[in-house]
Order: sequence, then C-alpha cells, then structure tokens
Amino acid sequence: MKQEHNRDVSDFTSFIYQKGYRKHFSIDLVAKERIVFAGNLSDCLKKILNWLSRENNSATGFELRTTAPYADNLECIFKVRFDEVKGFLINGVTFHDKNSGLDHRYSISSNHQIPGANSVEGLFPKPKPWAHRLKGKFRP
Repeated sequence: MKQEHNRDVSDFTSFIYQKGYRKHFSIDLVAKERIVFAGNLSDCLKKILNWLSRENNSATGFELRTTAPYADNLECIFKVRFDEVKGFLINGVTFHDKNSGLDHRYSISSNHQIPGANSVEGLFPKPKPWAHRLKGKFRP
C-alpha cells in the first residue's frame, strides 16, 4: 500500500473516531460479487484499498456499517467512496433502527457534516413507559 494511502486511512479513522463511532465496523462492497470486510476500522480500510488496487476496479464506492455507541439496535450506514486525491469521502449516511424499522437518510457534501454518534439516538422516538398499558388493561 502506498504511503499516502496509509495517511488517508489514518486520517479517516481518526475522523470517524472523533465523531464517536467506535464499534464493530464492516465494509460492504458490491462489485461482481458481494465482498465484506469486518473488524477494526483501519484494518478494514486497508483491506478495501488493497482489494481495489489489486483488482484495478473503478468501483470505488462502498458502505461502511457500524452501530451507535450505546444502542446496538441503531445501525449507521455510511456511503463512502475513495478518491486518489482527496482520500475517503462520505456521500451519504443512513441511520436505521432495527426495532422499529425507521430510517433517516442524509446526503452529505462534506465529511464534517455527519452527525456525531451520540446524537443518533435522539433521531428515533422512544417508547413511553406507560405505552404498554392500554385503557382497560389495569386488572391483574
């Protein structure tokens, strides 16, 4: 891997960590077949760059998946592409609640526009503590 690619990987990894995303990363790449890399973020990014350089593939877009730090039911899906000059660029992000099935999608023009990991939980409604008690169901 080239030296500038190592710098791109470390810059993007530190950026994602600064935003608060630190858990269970996986990269999904759909080219001729579906390819998945999972594990540490920097290792996943190095693997995807090695694969792209080895395959000489023009498909440089992939999905980076992780979960919110305090809620494993909230999945964060980043649409990322790699540019030789600018490094890793985030095109969009989708937040998906596995429990309710709700999605929030954002298109991103700059990497710094992605919301922090702690604000993701506030995007989805919380069940009220009394929601399970329906009218007339107070009897034992």
